[in-house]
Order: sequence, then C-alpha cells, then structure tokens
Amino acid sequence: NRGYRFISSEELERIIESRHFDGKVAIITIDDGWKGNVQLTEIVRKYKVPVTIFITTSAIDEGNFWFEYILNRKDLKTAQKIREIIRIKKLPASEYYDKISMIKNEIMIERSALTRKELVELSQEELITIGSHTMTHICLPGKPTEIQKYEMLVAKETLENWTGKDVKYFSYPGGDYLPEQVEIAGSCGYSLCFTTNTSKVDI
Repeated sequence: NRGYRFISSEELERIIESRHFDGKVAIITIDDGWKGNVQLTEIVRKYKVPVTIFITTSAIDEGNFWFEYILNRKDLKTAQKIREIIRIKKLPASEYYDKISMIKNEIMIERSALTRKELVELSQEELITIGSHTMTHICLPGKPTEIQKYEMLVAKETLENWTGKDVKYFSYPGGDYLPEQVEIAGSCGYSLCFTTNTSKVDI
C-alpha cells in the first residue's frame, strides 16, 4: 500500500553491484531456522514475496539452539537467564564450546528447529533463499580468527551439501560484527552479509 516492492537477496546484490535502482524496495530475512518457518511455503506462494532464511546448522542436526536450554531452566528468573546467555556469548571459544555442550545435557526440551528434510524442502521453493548463520550461533567478535572462519565456512559447506545449492549470504549471530568479520566472511565465499544495525547502503 505504500508503494514498496519486495526483492530477494539476489536482487539486492545486483542493485549494490550495479549501484542503481528505481523506486522503493524491501527485503524480508529471517534468522536461525525455527520449525515455524515451514509455514513460509504457503505464504510466499500466495503473495509471491521472496524470503531469505539464515540457518544455524547445529540446530538443524540437534533440534534446538543452545540458548533455549537456558531459557527453559526452571531455577532461574527471566533476568538471570538473559544475563547467563550474555555471559556465555562472551566466553573464550574453548569455554564457549564446552559450556554449550554441557548445557545441552542438563535438560530435555522439545525440538524447535527445522528438520533437515524440512530445510531441504524449503530450499526448493523458488522464492526462498537459504543463507548461513554459523554452525552454533556463536558471537563472532573477539573469537580467534580460525574459529570464526571454521564456523562460517563449515556452515556454508554443510548447507550447500544438504540443499545442493550455492550459499552466498551470511547473517551475523546477534547482529554482532566488526571489520574483521566482514573480511573473514568474504574469504569464505559470502557475497553479502546481514546484520541488525540500522544504516544506509551506499550505492
């Protein structure tokens, strides 16, 4: 109603490369790979609106995201849960991996992530693009370069192996990034990276 046209990540990339576009455009992206994303098939077909979903690969394999285990703890109040999630995000890489491995064994929770089958089915939809969101939803800034590259590259390769399609787009977990992360993402073969920061795209 406001005169915007929905575009895909691919068209956004073309706009940036050509440094030209006409009219008002909007793009829809979704992080993580939650089970509810299966409902997108009906929506994108009905409204012909392209959507990009950024996938955390470990959640697809294991069923849940590491921070869910903390959110489901009964012994912590909401504020304590948030503080614990923030604390874990800031841990050194080795401690981070050890901690998320441990918390996944503390409680059992119902699957919340897409299954691999559901992900593959979504990837076959003409208007749905699959992007990468790291392997474990790790907060990248401050982690060793080799860890960052491993998280970005293995997630990309895993998604390409599952879907049979090129994965060109990346979303920073939590939207957190610095210039180093941009360089590493480029070295892994990503052509566009997405964040939560509000800014202008210079074209």
